[in-house]
Amino acid sequence: MAKLVSDTSGNLRKGVFYCLGVTWNDEIIALEEPVEDWIIARRHPTNDALIDAGRPGYLAIEDLPSKQDSVEIKDCPANPSHVALSYFSAVRGDARGYSRLSTFVESTYGMLAVSKELYLRLDALKPKKARLDLFKIIVNQSDLPTPEVWALQFLGRIRKRPPKLIDTANECPNCHRGKIVCESCGLLIMSCENCGEQMHIHEDVHKGPGDKRIPYARDRKMVVEGKTWDGSDLVQGCYASKRFIDWLLRIHAAPFYAKPVYFCVDGMSDQQKKWLDDLQKPFEV
Repeated sequence: MAKLVSDTSGNLRKGVFYCLGVTWNDEIIALEEPVEDWIIARRHPTNDALIDAGRPGYLAIEDLPSKQDSVEIKDCPANPSHVALSYFSAVRGDARGYSRLSTFVESTYGMLAVSKELYLRLDALKPKKARLDLFKIIVNQSDLPTPEVWALQFLGRIRKRPPKLIDTANECPNCHRGKIVCESCGLLIMSCENCGEQMHIHEDVHKGPGDKRIPYARDRKMVVEGKTWDGSDLVQGCYASKRFIDWLLRIHAAPFYAKPVYFCVDGMSDQQKKWLDDLQKPFEV
């Protein structure tokens, strides 16, 4: 039966880059349960502990992404509509909750939001391809009169490896004309660019033999291609280098979790290998 599975071929390293996320109300929001190689920084006290003790809890942000503020970089040589990198030139949000700020601020839709304290540290550190924008607070429902929260966006470049196709060609299962994976930029395409039909779906909700959509195996392993990397510590998809995660731990930033991804070193240039060696050197605090 046709399916999509993780492609873990090649010379892969673990612990070079991590997918960085922020907990919501001190709980990890993820598809899988945390495993031993995740790095987790919890905040103390927790929000619930503060409320139970009658003390002010933490402020949170409901980020309000706006299409008018969205910037998309499209440089695929085969299809100029494929987005290689996107970010927001301005950020807006509603403040909610209480008056206490953790270094990482909870945000509703997953944008990395940081306190003024962490903003100042990041501004001094200046990690390559980090973008920091002050949130424009549209509605303030928090206990702070003028909340100051910044959005941290990662603008470095690296390409995620698309899944491997098993027992099927790289073509739409409906019209057989559109591609599932762009052979030029590696983009995994959800809906066929020719007929518009959905081409693949998580195997847990696939409907069986009558369902033309190709099931995507549950045990996904994320691989990023070192040969496409621009040397940044912070790259698209919220991937942060191990030394950046170590820096966060040293300054006691919280709450966050970091899930390791696989980094393929095959085909890297001499410059990229030097950048990889540089990642072993800790940031100066």
